[in-house]
Amino acid sequence: MGTRAQYLQDLFTTAALTQRMMHSCMQHTFEEVGIAPSQMHLLEVIEHGEPTSLKQLASDMHLTPGAITQLVDGLVAPGYLQRTPSREDRRVTTVALTEAGAEKIKLLKRKKRALLSEAVADLDDNELQIFLRVQQKLLAYLETNCLQIKK
Repeated sequence: MGTRAQYLQDLFTTAALTQRMMHSCMQHTFEEVGIAPSQMHLLEVIEHGEPTSLKQLASDMHLTPGAITQLVDGLVAPGYLQRTPSREDRRVTTVALTEAGAEKIKLLKRKKRALLSEAVADLDDNELQIFLRVQQKLLAYLETNCLQIKK
């Protein structure tokens, strides 16, 4: 039986390796469907607050207006987003998902869910519940004490 210090070291090592492997798997999934992770994130942000202005997107994603414009351009061209100039203020442009954009989000969510389902397939329901509870406790600690994540 190991010591608490050894368990903590193993936890750090395993968590870092898990993060890298999951990132690699997700990168492959994004490549399969022809979209970058940052583009998927943008689609998800728009999905939860559409239609939204480019200025609001820049704020929500902590990116410059130029970076947002570039991301949006890459999603307008294949038809995933639609730009609409404001009638009240010509300096304001809003973006919203198109039907193709909504379908792309659904496809990626299905692929992410399938990947996670496969990853935890060897866990029984009790192990899965314990794993979830442990993750929730770690996340709650990090949100409260370390990262001050804005929701």
